[in-house]
Amino acid sequence: MAEAGLDPAPVRKRRRTWKHFFASHLDTLHACDFFAVEALGSFCSVRLMVFFVIELRTRAAHIAGIRIDPDGAWMRQVARQLLDPTDGFLRYATYLIHDRDPLFTAAWTTLLESGGVSCVPIPARSPKCNPHAERFVKTGREECLDQLVTFGEKHLRHLLREFVAHYNEERHHQGLVRRLIRPGALPNNDNGLADAIDRSSRLGGLLNFYRRAAA
Repeated sequence: MAEAGLDPAPVRKRRRTWKHFFASHLDTLHACDFFAVEALGSFCSVRLMVFFVIELRTRAAHIAGIRIDPDGAWMRQVARQLLDPTDGFLRYATYLIHDRDPLFTAAWTTLLESGGVSCVPIPARSPKCNPHAERFVKTGREECLDQLVTFGEKHLRHLLREFVAHYNEERHHQGLVRRLIRPGALPNNDNGLADAIDRSSRLGGLLNFYRRAAA
């Protein structure tokens, strides 16, 4: 039993399961992870690492940073921004789930704990222990990134900014019983009927991106 990592029966019964941990802390539970995006640079392709955080109860997502080669100093600066008492995404969090990437250093963990956020590393090679983050990455790739060619970091920031706005405000989520994360105000009319369907473009092509960048 010791070789298999199993505790004696009395101890094993007192330990909480992962499902029970989720249910107990869902209101203030967040998760984070990285995913890589290949972008076209001036002379060759560039691999950009995107760091994001997701609130499990609401499914709201936040892109915390993008960098070619993230390091410990950059991660600590990102943590400070996430803990900002005014608009930091983790200002109300108590637990943060993450994998065992070496970038999640002891200094990074200590900085988060100073802001009241306890880090919860998942077992090695266990992505199913962080399913909400994995689902967000898959959704972002299927609905946005895999459909487009990314031209550099600035273009990637534009794509992710538009996708996250759609994800948080306009996309219906099956995990929330087909509800919106941050629903906008409903149209106000006298007869209670919806007006004519209106549409807006989130990603109007590369030319539209360069026009916005030049404005």
